[in-house]
Amino acid sequence: MYKYFVQVIAGCAVFLASAFAAFYEGSALADNSWEWSYSTPITSLLGRDVQHAADISPFDYFYFAAKHEPFFPVVMIASVLYIAMIGGFMLLRLRKRKAVLYFSIVTIISFGAAGAFLEATSSGSRWFVSLFAITAVISGVYAIIAGKNLVREANI
Repeated sequence: MYKYFVQVIAGCAVFLASAFAAFYEGSALADNSWEWSYSTPITSLLGRDVQHAADISPFDYFYFAAKHEPFFPVVMIASVLYIAMIGGFMLLRLRKRKAVLYFSIVTIISFGAAGAFLEATSSGSRWFVSLFAITAVISGVYAIIAGKNLVREANI
């Protein structure tokens, strides 16, 4: 149990550090006024027009970073997925049926996210497609292995 807790803390630290770096990289959006109409979808969803840099939602900085400098946003998402996987192992290590269901759901969500990014045209979209596809494969393989062990135990 202790080893899982340490991994979750490390995943949270990586998430916070990469979030800070992604926010910093995305803050370049404030200097590029010509990019405001293309890279501020969250501000637009909030029903605000961007006339000044102060009008931009902080979440649009992450969007801009993911679009143009995707390394740290990918590390952010990878750390969240890692925390979810470790959390699944930690909470479900003795309940194999629930583990199969949990990792099957993670597989479906990851494949769906990879499919959503597949049509994107930015350079960062390929990174996200790869990350979600790898996550889907890993969680799918774990769900299959846990399911086979569950069937094997039921037949004994």
